[in-house]
Amino acid sequence: MNGDPLSEAIDWRAFLARHDPVWTRLPMRWENGLFLGNGLLGALLHVDRPANRLRVCLGRSDVGRMDDLLPDNHHRKPIGSLDLVPVATFMEDGISARLGLWDAEATGRFPTRCGSVGFTCFVPREPEVVAIDLALEGCENELRHELLSPSGGERSTSDGIELFHVDDGGDPRGGGFAVAWASRDLGQGRRRVCVAVGSSPACRAAWRADDDGRSAAREATDAVAAALAEPIEAIRERHRERWHRLYPRSFVSFGHTELESHYWIQLYKLRSAGRPDGPMIDNHGPWTTETRYGFATWDMNVQAIHRLHMPTGHLEMGDALTRFMDASLNPAAMHHAEAGELRAGVGQRTFLRHHPHKDADADGACKLLWACHNLWLQYRHTLDERLLAPLADKLAAGINAYVADAARGEDGLLHVAEGYSWEAYKRVPDPTNYLAVVDWALRARERIDELLGRERDPRWAQLRGELPPYPADEGGWQLAPGYPPVPHRHWSQLMQVWPFLTTSPDDPAQRERIERSVDRWVDLSAGPRAELPRAGFAVAAAIALYAHLGRPDPIPDLAEIYLREWSNRGPCCWASTLYREHGPVIESPLLFADALLATMLQSWDGVVRVFPAWPDAWGDAVFRGLCAEGRVRVSAARNDGATAWIALETDRVRTVALRGAPKDFRAHGLDPSAVSKRDDETLQVPLQPGEPVLLHAPDVAPPARVAPVAGDPERENAFGLNERFLAPRRGKERPDRITERGRGLAPW
Repeated sequence: MNGDPLSEAIDWRAFLARHDPVWTRLPMRWENGLFLGNGLLGALLHVDRPANRLRVCLGRSDVGRMDDLLPDNHHRKPIGSLDLVPVATFMEDGISARLGLWDAEATGRFPTRCGSVGFTCFVPREPEVVAIDLALEGCENELRHELLSPSGGERSTSDGIELFHVDDGGDPRGGGFAVAWASRDLGQGRRRVCVAVGSSPACRAAWRADDDGRSAAREATDAVAAALAEPIEAIRERHRERWHRLYPRSFVSFGHTELESHYWIQLYKLRSAGRPDGPMIDNHGPWTTETRYGFATWDMNVQAIHRLHMPTGHLEMGDALTRFMDASLNPAAMHHAEAGELRAGVGQRTFLRHHPHKDADADGACKLLWACHNLWLQYRHTLDERLLAPLADKLAAGINAYVADAARGEDGLLHVAEGYSWEAYKRVPDPTNYLAVVDWALRARERIDELLGRERDPRWAQLRGELPPYPADEGGWQLAPGYPPVPHRHWSQLMQVWPFLTTSPDDPAQRERIERSVDRWVDLSAGPRAELPRAGFAVAAAIALYAHLGRPDPIPDLAEIYLREWSNRGPCCWASTLYREHGPVIESPLLFADALLATMLQSWDGVVRVFPAWPDAWGDAVFRGLCAEGRVRVSAARNDGATAWIALETDRVRTVALRGAPKDFRAHGLDPSAVSKRDDETLQVPLQPGEPVLLHAPDVAPPARVAPVAGDPERENAFGLNERFLAPRRGKERPDRITERGRGLAPW
């Protein structure tokens, strides 16, 4: 080994500062507010101008009510807001606010008619509080704070700590919570406010095996007391150190500054929304202000949210989903006594816990199996063999439930009489999405048995042979037999292409049909030819599909649609990058960021692909430490339309099949003769633990340099409610036809 093959020159504070969302206009609703979180507790700041309040909306991911008998009744519970109320009216001019990504801290100054309210806000993990420092200029002592909550509760004060408490009455379904807060006068118009949220012990116990059983009120008041007992700078320092350790797990930079900003805001959002030892991230994350979509949904949202942590190297973030599924869907819970086998499916909605549907229909079984795909990806990225046996049981349970709901037809194949082509048609036979997920699940079940050294069970291969073929017409795959695609926001007839990858674009016999099918759905539902994109996540899925096909040309237009246009249910991208349809949800921006990474790095079918679909229009690119399947860390740079270098590293002996290496490459850290060519595109690169290998173009001298790509200064800080965000969206206000459909939303 001849030294480290990479040299890093990243000023993280300066680099992330160019991506900070910035506000020069008042944020006046959830979608455009400044959002913070510690993976459980969240805060979102915006101004209610008619009420003349700076609202600090409070959220906590485990505050809600679980109801197993009435599935529509389990949902998140809005907590309310701690409102900062000046006597003088907030002004619209002179606003200045910033969400500092590097420190995970919001700062700002909102003018009033007689001065201003300055604030700094952050949400540390220890203690679990929202910490707010206020600076009042020109209106000293002219500001009060009030808690507003939609829930009726009791208020009290003890030892200077105010408390609002909603009792759950010992109900095992939860529903109770408490908010505690205290204010300290620091002199010269400065004030410190600490606020905490406690959750019902029943809800905490649903995700915390080690919960101490404290009441919600005790949990909240203990957190505030701990925050007041310690210097705030010590708390802030620990908070910043945590975030400063998280970001450098991996590095991504490229020439499209606005998209680069969107990516880094999503990584901030992911680590704000969840944590490894917390509850599974649901549709809201820790930013609930209403009950709409206040749960986890299993026909796309769960699966879309729990992807970005894998390529970015935040692999421990998969623990929360794994823990939820292991606790809810274990052999004892899934055992079907009458059938003498495992059977299970998931309902459409869950909150904190789930009792598996042992007599699930095919739809519930397929939703479970799709979630199992996320667990499979977690295994493929970590190679943690402890994941395999529990996953094998879940796959068997879902497959068995599907088979039990199907019937054998005259053709000898298994058919579902009434299924759901997600987001398109209900009560249709053999939806293509069902066939795709079950086909993948059967393959995965066979593979897990091989990995565990189990005796081969011929049933899985037999069932694969009994699945009907994917229905198709001259335009490509259909949603179900006799049901051609219609404009719809789900890619449910294309899931065998992505994410399940069971039909390969590398197969010449499949390639043409795959491309026709993808083009048809994108033209109907997501791309420039569609009347309106059906949803933000439809555009993200379209990018992922084209990236998987290695077709970069359509991707820039799709990204521009996502950034600038309205979907069928509202803007694809709001100023804060939060997302809303009929209610708040967070999956679409996270899925969009994951799709962007797929243009840089993919690993499937045993091959690592570097820059497989990078659009030249986005300029140069560099990444460091992205994770491929097989515990391989990949770094690479693309300059002037060609790959300049690739670095590979792993912690075990293995040979990596690699595509996308520089032409006429040189090898650093390895004898070049050890690299063999499997064909014209694929290299076989042997790796040793802890010994990175660099493949570089002849004009690159090791060590290869990892540094930010030069950005466009005019597109820096392009998110947040400011002129840079608004200028390219003027003239793209809400289409009238959305208003006519009863979906009217105010412009950005």
